[in-house]
Amino acid sequence: MQHWTVRDVMTNQMLTVAADARPAEVITVITTHDVSALAVVDAFDMVIGVLTRTDVLNAMVWREEPRRGLLARWRRAEPEFGWGRATADQMMSTPAVTVAPGATLAQAGRKMRRAGVKRLLVVDHRQRLLGVVAAADLLKVFGRSDDAVRTDVRAALEPAAAAAAAAVRIDVRAGVVTLTGRTNDRSAAVLLQDLAWAVPGVVDVDADLRVEPSAAAPKAGRADPDAWWVALRQGSAEPVLVP
Repeated sequence: MQHWTVRDVMTNQMLTVAADARPAEVITVITTHDVSALAVVDAFDMVIGVLTRTDVLNAMVWREEPRRGLLARWRRAEPEFGWGRATADQMMSTPAVTVAPGATLAQAGRKMRRAGVKRLLVVDHRQRLLGVVAAADLLKVFGRSDDAVRTDVRAALEPAAAAAAAAVRIDVRAGVVTLTGRTNDRSAAVLLQDLAWAVPGVVDVDADLRVEPSAAAPKAGRADPDAWWVALRQGSAEPVLVP
């Protein structure tokens, strides 16, 4: 089963500007390529911030604020130079919110939510830009075909189904997984559902699994509830997944 990461859904290209780029250069890049944000990099191509259209506009308004006397000017600490002489690193938002290419889609989503952003810059261990992942990219996994999802669900369930002597039929319709059949342990039935939920592209799991203790279980005394888990770790059983 493929474990989807940021690398699988990100866009490999993200426009950049140097830290010392002037507003005219920044605006040219933004308007020419019709993008809403640029990554700002230093002399070593390391990401140091993000520059959006809003950042540029905010810098323009602040630097063009009319002067209102010496005292007011001192209180606002207005710079001596005009907006046109500002640089990208003076206008950008920092620090940039970044993510590693190997991060899971869930990790990327949580980082977006906590930071209140709609995109993350993807960087390597040296903070060098690899690409960008947007909120919409995280949804690509839910566009997978039912056949692809079913194949991954089957692969995910096989070890646990074997250990629990389960006979399970797997059906997928529009991302909804339906599990029907039997297993010899209630906790194993719960695990099978959890494993199905973890497969990328699954939007819901509907399980109708009967718990039928194995005929081989001892009739006297209490059967070990963890026997199926031991079998799973030892790989001592064969799965019974209905085609």
